[in-house]
Amino acid sequence: MWPKGFEAFINESLPRKVAAQVYLVESRYDKQAGKIPEVILDAPYSEVCADPRGFLRRVVAFAHSRGIKVTEKENAAQRIPEQFRQSKASLEDEDSRMILATLEQLVRERGEVTVPLLP
Repeated sequence: MWPKGFEAFINESLPRKVAAQVYLVESRYDKQAGKIPEVILDAPYSEVCADPRGFLRRVVAFAHSRGIKVTEKENAAQRIPEQFRQSKASLEDEDSRMILATLEQLVRERGEVTVPLLP
């Protein structure tokens, strides 16, 4: 399954295909978030890493506020770490640098998206 609009990239290079998928998914998110913000829960990576248990409490509260039943498994909270070590994307290899450059090119060609494309 490809993101909507990906057909235009089928015959492109692998870095351009990867960058296009990232761009198209983020762009679609932007469009949907503007239409239905009440069903979107923002989850900044740094916050999830800093307090995974707190984040899951937010998810449950968010679901409950929208009438969605969430059942916690027995002792699940104790199995969730208090924190995760936050990692960042590495641009040390040539493939990653090429994908990033291609992603930046797509932004120039098609416009910005409001969600960050990379951490």
